[in-house]
Amino acid sequence: MTVLIVDDEIDQLQTLRRGLKAKGYGVLTALGVDEALAAITRHGDAIDVVLSDYQMPKKNGAYLFRELRVRKSNLPFVLMTAYAGSIPGVISLLEECDGFIEKPYTLEQIISGIETAVQRKRGN
Repeated sequence: MTVLIVDDEIDQLQTLRRGLKAKGYGVLTALGVDEALAAITRHGDAIDVVLSDYQMPKKNGAYLFRELRVRKSNLPFVLMTAYAGSIPGVISLLEECDGFIEKPYTLEQIISGIETAVQRKRGN
């Protein structure tokens, strides 16, 4: 399974990348929304799930989610955030996403969130 990780923090991308690769996942990373959309255009069907931070400069996780629903509505989307209850609109966004992981998190929580979102989207 290949995961596209989207975050604006390089350290976070590298940590998640290392952890998921060690568990056998294929991993692509994108530093922000524009890189994520470009990766989806380039790699298309090779991406099985998107794992995205919510809070990023310029364009946030909500923007990416909405773009993905237009471009690839069948692609599972998991949102990571520390702001679940404090930013207007985040709660309704969480209800639309295929998965949600609240920060801080463990690698096991990330993997569980990814697996659950993929199963949910595939209807299993």
